[in-house]
Amino acid sequence: MKKAIIYGVLAIGTLFLASCASTNGITPVDVANGKGNCNSCTGNYTATDISAKVKKETKRLLESPVVRMAGAEMDEYTYYLIINENKTFSAVVNIHGSKKYDFRAGTFYTKGDTLNLNYYKNITSAYLTDQVLVDYKKREMYFLDENQVKTTRLKILNEL
Repeated sequence: MKKAIIYGVLAIGTLFLASCASTNGITPVDVANGKGNCNSCTGNYTATDISAKVKKETKRLLESPVVRMAGAEMDEYTYYLIINENKTFSAVVNIHGSKKYDFRAGTFYTKGDTLNLNYYKNITSAYLTDQVLVDYKKREMYFLDENQVKTTRLKILNEL
C-alpha cells in the first residue's frame, strides 16, 4: 500500500504553502509542534488536555493515507484540515499567543460539495465548525457557520 503520506505546514499564500509542504511523513501533530518552515510554526506548540486525549484515542483511526490537505493562517491562528482515504479527518489549530494547539479528529460524509464532519465523541472544535464547503475550481475549502455562511477559508495544498 502506498504509504507516501504527505502532511505539511500550511499558510494562505502559495509561497508559504510551497515552502511548508513536506513529503517525508510529517504528521499533523508534528505540524502542531512547530516542524516546518512557516513563520507561524516556529517554536513548540503543546496540546491542550482535550487535544492530547483525542490525539491518543484516534491515532489508529487516522493511520489511513492522506488524500487532501488544506490550511490557512489568519490573525492569531493557523488552521489545518487533513482528509484521509478512509473517510476520516484531523483538524489542527495552532493558537499563536498561547503556543498551544487544538487537535480534533473524526469521520465525515459528503453530500454534494459539502463535507459533514462528525467529531470523535462529539468533542467539537471551538475554532472550526462541522461543515466544510469544497470549491474544487478555486482549490479552497470554507467552513460554514450555522447559517451556511462561509467563515474560515483554507487553501487546498494537495490532492492525491
